Amino acid sequence: MTLGFTGPIFWRIVRTAPSKQDALTIALAIEMFDKVLDIAETKLYSTPFLAWEAMTVADVQFGRVLYRYFDIEARRCWSCSPAGCSTSRRPFLTSAIS
Repeated sequence: MTLGFTGPIFWRIVRTAPSKQDALTIALAIEMFDKVLDIAETKLYSTPFLAWEAMTVADVQFGRVLYRYFDIEARRCWSCSPAGCSTSRRPFLTSAIS
């Protein structure tokens, strides 16, 4: 999960000058990362934690990535419009960052 976010999305948005950003590459990376979020969302429907019955380092790492993902200026792949993004498709992930 971290590898699908840090280099392909975070570095290309936060650490790359806006004039050098490739919007298509970033959009494709976000689309691929969205599939990882689908897996996590499905898992969180059946259990409160990702890897076990209690919080593990997997949950901490996932939380760190989610925080950064929702903290950067990026159009996410679900229900996006020029007016903004709706996270209603992801109730568990949305509640995790609220």
